[in-house]
Amino acid sequence: MSDLAAIIEALRQLGEDSTLPKNLRHKVQETITALSSSGNDPIKINRALSGLSELCENVNMQSHIRMQLFNVMSLLETV
Repeated sequence: MSDLAAIIEALRQLGEDSTLPKNLRHKVQETITALSSSGNDPIKINRALSGLSELCENVNMQSHIRMQLFNVMSLLETV
């Protein structure tokens, strides 16, 4: 499994978390779609990082979900 595929799978698992608010789940799905699309990988990764950093600023998010997002962001930065 490639690095990007592993990251997408981690985001899918996060999106299936029942404690994730619906609006945040929608943003996670948008990020998965962006990473899955064809195109230039660095651009896709930068867009995903930007979207995920916006998600992390949401005050309605539980701390364990925020930590999972930070982990995914860290993985994206190493790709």
